[in-house]
Amino acid sequence: MQGRLPYGGSSALVAKPKAGKSTLARSLALSVARGEPWLGWKTHQGTVFYLALEEKKSEVVEHFRAMGGSGDEPLHISFGPAPQDAVRDLERLSESERPVLIIVDTLQKLVKAKDLNDYAEVTRALDPLHRIVRASGAHLMFCHHARKGRLSADGDGVLGSTAILGGVDTAFLVSRTKSCRTLWTIQRYGQDLEETVFDLEEVTLIPHLAGARIEFEEERVASQILTALGESAEPLSEPEIEERVKGRTAQKRRALRQLVGAGTVVRLGTGRRGNPYRYKLPNGLGADLDKLDTCSLVPKKTTEQERDRSTAENLGSVSRTDVSPPVLPPGEQANEKLPTRSALGGGSD
Repeated sequence: MQGRLPYGGSSALVAKPKAGKSTLARSLALSVARGEPWLGWKTHQGTVFYLALEEKKSEVVEHFRAMGGSGDEPLHISFGPAPQDAVRDLERLSESERPVLIIVDTLQKLVKAKDLNDYAEVTRALDPLHRIVRASGAHLMFCHHARKGRLSADGDGVLGSTAILGGVDTAFLVSRTKSCRTLWTIQRYGQDLEETVFDLEEVTLIPHLAGARIEFEEERVASQILTALGESAEPLSEPEIEERVKGRTAQKRRALRQLVGAGTVVRLGTGRRGNPYRYKLPNGLGADLDKLDTCSLVPKKTTEQERDRSTAENLGSVSRTDVSPPVLPPGEQANEKLPTRSALGGGSD
């Protein structure tokens, strides 16, 4: 599906601090520089500008190195505060280097708006960036902060004026809870990506999609129900299960019925007065949940290759109608150089 990251267009990657937006942005930068899939999304290889304007240089370099960055990729990075003429420098370099992707982390560190809630001021600050990508054909993605409270499905909670959300082709919204991280999109073109759980590899922090949020929550609730039944010496009624399991009531009841339907949980009683339904694990299993043939409520994780194929249809691809650069196969760059060439004046190696 086309339109997630259109050339000559823009996107916003929005989250609260520490939710993972910079991690996602850096993984996208390296994927496009190499022409490798990102979250199962095919990319066209090309030059990338990454403006790391608020994170520590050592952490940024360490992450690119952990992801396998060699320094030979066409990935140009600027560290530290943006120079006074940063936007002008970016325009000049975009004309000469013709990047396919420009990532600004974060927006406010570049435009330095006095009042992000002022629609006119935000519009004036974004206009030069939009002119740059329209002229160069690149895609502009900027990282941006969310307000306090949970980001809503319609994007309510994006910090500042509605000009920020309204001015981009795609908004990537990231949320982090105690149990998971999720990502979803609001798009001008194409089909929105529903709220989807993603995980990060332990060392590289490379992201992978893990399934729709609603399915993830159902699996979590089902797991808690099995634990509660396994820890109880007697069968439990629905009210007793609901008291021991966290989550919405409707979600718990739906998960319980699915477990019964799959034969993972046994239901006793008639459900009538004096003989209510009570639930237990199948005989002989007790609390040894590892022996249960549970019916997963979330698609089981597959290999990375299979995961890429399964998500490609939902995520689409970065595309340019007039150019189709060759995709570089993974693993061709093998030296130990660090990807630290500067995109802007100042702040480079």
